[in-house]
Amino acid sequence: MARKIFSIIVLTLLVATQHAHSWGREGHVIVARIAEHHLTDKARDKVQRLLDLEPDRRNRTLEHAAVWPDLIKNPRHPQHKQFAFARPMHSTQ
Repeated sequence: MARKIFSIIVLTLLVATQHAHSWGREGHVIVARIAEHHLTDKARDKVQRLLDLEPDRRNRTLEHAAVWPDLIKNPRHPQHKQFAFARPMHSTQ
């Protein structure tokens, strides 16, 4: 009986998460700041090496990386078509 109740609860939570609202820019930035605060020195170096691959110096931040998937969904974004394949991986629906 307990297993059945547990299964129902898990299924309910899985279905409910499909309708969760997106965090928006502010939520992504806050999570990026928290994550950055908790990085070890080794992890911080690795993250910075990845961020340094960004051609535009102004965008070499974890905050920008956190909002980038939302930015490229805009048809006016210069990389919109280039990263069309990635849209389903970061969808609000």
